[in-house]
Amino acid sequence: MFDRERIQGVIPPLATPLTQDGSLDEPGLRRLIGRLLDAGCHGMFMLGGTGEGLYLTDAAYTRTIEVSVDEVAGRVPVLVGISDTSTSRSVERGKLAARLGADVLIANPPCIGQKPADVVYEHYMRLAGETGAPIMVYNVPPGIPTDVTVETLAKLAEQDGIIGMKDSASYGHLSRVLAATKGTGFRMLCGVENFFVPSMRAGAVGGTLASANVDPQLSVKTYNACVSGDWDQAQQLQYLLSEFVEIAYHNNWTLVCKHALSLLGVCESDTSELPATALTSEQKKVVREWLVQHQLLG
Repeated sequence: MFDRERIQGVIPPLATPLTQDGSLDEPGLRRLIGRLLDAGCHGMFMLGGTGEGLYLTDAAYTRTIEVSVDEVAGRVPVLVGISDTSTSRSVERGKLAARLGADVLIANPPCIGQKPADVVYEHYMRLAGETGAPIMVYNVPPGIPTDVTVETLAKLAEQDGIIGMKDSASYGHLSRVLAATKGTGFRMLCGVENFFVPSMRAGAVGGTLASANVDPQLSVKTYNACVSGDWDQAQQLQYLLSEFVEIAYHNNWTLVCKHALSLLGVCESDTSELPATALTSEQKKVVREWLVQHQLLG
């Protein structure tokens, strides 16, 4: 049985490196995983939003899980995103991911249309019951129209198969969920850099910080300051973390992340499956300047 207490620390939602023809850049993915492990990250979250899990071909999706499980080799937990348009489709993805060695499955509510609380509750209960794997909730409104309510999460936290949540809604929502699930062992992960330290202080056990793809050391250093109780240093690092992700609010984050990783020599290319316009030459220049500014590129 999976030990839910292994869910802690910095668990980046990895970008999925692709070749120019859209297949998985396997050496690039292995380099990215190695880079994050070397920096001290505590888990790998594959095929989430930054990982384009909803957009990849079935072949690229499946191969990403296979390569990730192989490269991590049990050193840290592997979380796999199984979000889809319906519960049944998420269940099928979950069965596949569990069969291929994922430690934990993580999913949004069905991603088309806003769903009522009872439907959301049944969605997660089916995922747990039909995949047989530990399930985490992934809450990211308004990207997914349904905002999972505190009341629903309190009910889910009482179920053995539902072990925690990535919350990218707001600090207010996250803190209310922490209060409502206290004493259940529910593992709360902050999904947004801008309130990572306040979330840790309120009782979160870590964060799924997308910026750690590019600068994992900053995220790990911030987490370590929190767990050591050095809140003065943690707050100073929070300022740096918030400044670092400002670029995400003015551009498509996944495209920025992939271009940054290509400039850093991690990925073969910055190819994306997202239904979005590629970065312009001016935007690519901004990304390069951002990496230089933060001393990640010479």
